[in-house]
Amino acid sequence: MGHAVVVADQQENIEGLNFHICLYCLKHLGFDYGGKRVLAGLKEMGNLKKASLPKMNRIPLNPSLLQTLLAKRNLILIAAGPEDIVIPSGRNTYQFELSLPSGIPSTFEGEHGNVAYHIEGFIKRSGSPDVETTCPLTVSGILDLNNNHDAQVDRPEVASEKHLCCLCCKSGPIGFHFRVLGKSGWIAGDNIPFSAEAYNMSAIMLITTYSAKEKSKTVTKELLKMKGPSISRGGTGLWNNANIELPNDLPPTKLAGRGQIINVAYHFDVVLEIPRGSNLSAQIPIIIGTVPLGLTVDEVVKEGLN
Repeated sequence: MGHAVVVADQQENIEGLNFHICLYCLKHLGFDYGGKRVLAGLKEMGNLKKASLPKMNRIPLNPSLLQTLLAKRNLILIAAGPEDIVIPSGRNTYQFELSLPSGIPSTFEGEHGNVAYHIEGFIKRSGSPDVETTCPLTVSGILDLNNNHDAQVDRPEVASEKHLCCLCCKSGPIGFHFRVLGKSGWIAGDNIPFSAEAYNMSAIMLITTYSAKEKSKTVTKELLKMKGPSISRGGTGLWNNANIELPNDLPPTKLAGRGQIINVAYHFDVVLEIPRGSNLSAQIPIIIGTVPLGLTVDEVVKEGLN
């Protein structure tokens, strides 16, 4: 629900006042791929309008990736009949409501591209140029963990080990066992309990993949890190009843949408650091949603309003 304010210095006749939402707006996606600069234009407003970009190595996005998202949403707030509409002088307020389609990705700002939305309003004037205005819109997609099979994997775990060798000698095995004490699905701000044995370090990684036609680039970013104590030869390190607190502003996995141009994924990156040797590492994927396990969308919305 929103409202439009029209301020007129004097009474004016108009043909109509309407709005539409730019459902999917991918701005200036550009990255280096194989030594070449890959650029993708702006896609918006259902007509696949392109932004002004350098001509060199321009690769347009594949429209088929957006066909389910670019259904234009229009709202005619007031429209002329046989005669024009009269806008009184002064400040005039008009209420409006626009519904968003399901499956659109969340607003996102990344190193190589953004997903952004805005509402555009138009006043069609009789015999004069139209008046246009835009307003940015933040979209929070819905990823219900209760409907995601991967999010309901119970107590995901990972283990790794190896033998250290030095010339003709070989030591006993060195390794680790890491377990999440819960499901694979969480929401931003959650505390994730875990246990680890013979560990050294764990971190949560954000993986963002940007795509333009057949080209893609993956960027990995460390979100947070926890480090345990060192273990001596022949010893075992235990880490029980520990928690990793997720940041509150994490975008949901896959941006909670059907679009595949920008994809976001998360995993635990567990590393056992070995002095003077190659480290052991393994990963556990996790799902970041917006509706936690055991709650419904309506309950989350109601809780957010209180």
